[in-house]
Amino acid sequence: MEQKSKTYKIEPYQIDIMTKNIISDLQIKYPSRKIRLKSDSLNIKADKTMFNIVIENLIENALKHSQSDVTVEINKSNFKVINFGQGITKKEQELIVKKFHSSSKNWHSSLGIGLYLVDIIIKIHKFKLSIQSKKTNSKKEFKTIFKIEY
Repeated sequence: MEQKSKTYKIEPYQIDIMTKNIISDLQIKYPSRKIRLKSDSLNIKADKTMFNIVIENLIENALKHSQSDVTVEINKSNFKVINFGQGITKKEQELIVKKFHSSSKNWHSSLGIGLYLVDIIIKIHKFKLSIQSKKTNSKKEFKTIFKIEY
């Protein structure tokens, strides 16, 4: 996935419809989990195939790393995946987008390339990825948000 050796097909497409389809597929894979979508109809300019990878990776990571429902919010300025779970330290937030990095808590279930690919694709599109993980009122629970600004 080198930026210099490939031509990308950047064109408008409806991110809300793509996200609904991905959620439908993930609901089959994770039948006991609930994924909520809060979205307006929205077109963004992106490579549809590559952005599909981004959306699926972020939602599936939220499912893997929490026991709570996952919420996806799409509006005219950003795309967010929100979950409540174990949280991600500041140091880990910097590392999880590195190639072959896998959380030590879940090393057996990850190759460490999913969020690396997400980060590369976001950069190709000149979008911005941010990660927030804040403690909730519960002593062991964190609210984690992966946010893409386009």
